[in-house]
Amino acid sequence: MRASRFLILGFMLFSIIASGIAQAPAETANSKKIYKYVLDNGLEIIIKPIHRVPLVTTYLVYKVGSGYEPPEYFGASHFIEHLMFKGTHKLKKGDIDKITQRFGGENNAYTTSDYTAFHFQFP
Repeated sequence: MRASRFLILGFMLFSIIASGIAQAPAETANSKKIYKYVLDNGLEIIIKPIHRVPLVTTYLVYKVGSGYEPPEYFGASHFIEHLMFKGTHKLKKGDIDKITQRFGGENNAYTTSDYTAFHFQFP
């Protein structure tokens, strides 16, 4: 259940880090540069600076979707996606959305056959 708390902190921390890294290179508005970092634990961080809009958008993508599920567990990825927003012993249902909105952001999540993604965007 601690995952939801760490998910929020992770998104916010990643947003701060990503915005700092994205500001480092001087680029034009039409730049096609994409920065990829791989951490020691295998986590891939991909940053695509777009300086035309004052937003930070983060996606946390797990390479697990419905296509990886055996028939008896079909729908498990989508179910777990929804559980991430149901709260923890410290956060009630809806608190993640309230915190996101308090900072002027929006969030969403979705599951495909190939992956499950969590999306946050902040001004």
